[in-house]
Amino acid sequence: MGRPSLETVRTAQIVAAASRVVVAFGVNGATLERIAAEAGFRRGHVRHYVGNRAELLDRVVDAAIEPYQSRIREIARIEDREERMRALLDHLFGRDWGPGEDSALFAALLLGAQQDPRLRERMRAVYEEVRLDIEKMLKPDADGTARNGARSVAYAVLCLAYGNSVMTGLSVAKPGASMAREAAAVAVAALAAGPRPDRK
Repeated sequence: MGRPSLETVRTAQIVAAASRVVVAFGVNGATLERIAAEAGFRRGHVRHYVGNRAELLDRVVDAAIEPYQSRIREIARIEDREERMRALLDHLFGRDWGPGEDSALFAALLLGAQQDPRLRERMRAVYEEVRLDIEKMLKPDADGTARNGARSVAYAVLCLAYGNSVMTGLSVAKPGASMAREAAAVAVAALAAGPRPDRK
């Protein structure tokens, strides 16, 4: 395999620098000047390799979410239902979604999205993609009217995973993570079981 192009290397350096600046100064404080200084380039180089500030923020979001989406899509290819659901819940409620270097980045992006309509739409789209990926995994396990519940269960599981990640970052007691995972497992199992006949 050949070496990556200079453009690929420089772009990755700039996106990484921009991510660090967003964490340190927030979205509003992530100016091209600060990003260029962090990357060790001139402002013109930043614009040359990644475009304007909005385009750079899109690349920051893409780089942050890509490992999570790749793992979910990898899990979706697992054929055995039980193994697939276990792998999904392990991913969403394990170390992958736990506190880490990117937790502060996601927090800064979500905070910035409250004031930036373009970034808000971008973040909404990212989380919707993840929800849709989860929903696709759930639908084959549901029959009849339960199939319609896959959307709601996927959203609930995503909310539990995100909330659990935030709470874990606040050093909430460890049993909280297992309780959140158990709640998600109950929702997934109920969907797979399908609707129950009405009891008199």
